[in-house]
Amino acid sequence: MRYLLPTVLIVLSIENIYSQVAFDSFCLTEATVSGLTSMDGSDEFEIDLYESKFLPDDTILLAIKQKRPNNGIGEFVIRAFDNEYHVVGRFDDRQTGNLALKHNTCTNGASVIYVDKIENRGYREIPLAWQATGLSSNLDEIVFRADIVSNQQIYRVKSAPLKRRSGPEFIPYSEDQSVNIDYCGESQGCLIVPQNCNNQAKCDYALSWQVLDEQTAKFHIVARASGFVGIGFSNDEKRGDDQVILCTKDVQGYVYVRNMFVSVQTPQYISSDRPSYGLRDTDGYANASHIICKFIRTLSLDADTSVDDSGKTRDGANNRNKIVNLKEPHYMYPVYADQDLVTSKGMRIPVQDIPIVNNHPINFERRIYPKSHPRAGS
Repeated sequence: MRYLLPTVLIVLSIENIYSQVAFDSFCLTEATVSGLTSMDGSDEFEIDLYESKFLPDDTILLAIKQKRPNNGIGEFVIRAFDNEYHVVGRFDDRQTGNLALKHNTCTNGASVIYVDKIENRGYREIPLAWQATGLSSNLDEIVFRADIVSNQQIYRVKSAPLKRRSGPEFIPYSEDQSVNIDYCGESQGCLIVPQNCNNQAKCDYALSWQVLDEQTAKFHIVARASGFVGIGFSNDEKRGDDQVILCTKDVQGYVYVRNMFVSVQTPQYISSDRPSYGLRDTDGYANASHIICKFIRTLSLDADTSVDDSGKTRDGANNRNKIVNLKEPHYMYPVYADQDLVTSKGMRIPVQDIPIVNNHPINFERRIYPKSHPRAGS
């Protein structure tokens, strides 16, 4: 899956200063700068991966981000490592805004990207792109590491693991992959179709969710479908202008989890440059009869007001304002179909027989776990 790298830099200050640092040991796990001490930077900065899995030759979008108010991101080095701490893959050659990105090639041909001179006091976010090229067929996991200079200190940060996407093999419908209906209304909320399905009579569609903490909820969908499955979130009892999370199967059988916005039946990406906005720990797979999908979703997302170099709102940012705040009462409905999401007329979600699912709003803040059933309706 490939997406355009946004040329977006969020600057903390417009006051120009000029600094330059001399990084050493680019291809090791810890780059150094003479005269600067280092510390764990996980409380101050993070590496945000916009995909949780990769395939060979994929382009993976990521960003170095400020986690809380500080002096911002200054000079930095970032690279990807395998499980033996060898640098792997190559960072994209395109430039990001007005930053002077530089590349260093390690002895194995993999590349490191860095900035050794900045003209601003610091950045809140720096988007980048990395290509999964030249990787060993046995490599199952990659971790990105960054050394960030801020306030005359080196902060060391590493990403969550980026895992290889499993091959599209036949995965049997088993108890491990199913949603256990017996727990509905107790330890998890559920949305099931048809109403009388249970663990013995397999459901056409089953969704479970659990509120993990004040900020996140975990979702698990199993549906009898060969095209795509998902869940729709609506602020009212009418379909249209809703947010949906879709788990789509491509022609090779891989399942991708995407944040979408639906105007009537036509879906669009919530963010074309970041389709997994607000999602993490996404996982999806399919077999001959079912699509299984899991993800964690942030309950309340801040609207993105990032601008590009011309001062215009970047592509997709307007749709982000339409993400449903799950800390407020809302309605949910199932999405599942055998048809392909992408048709000759564009991206389409077939009209479902079930216009809306729950006859009362779901309130995740109350941590009540209802068992919801579809009903005919508006």
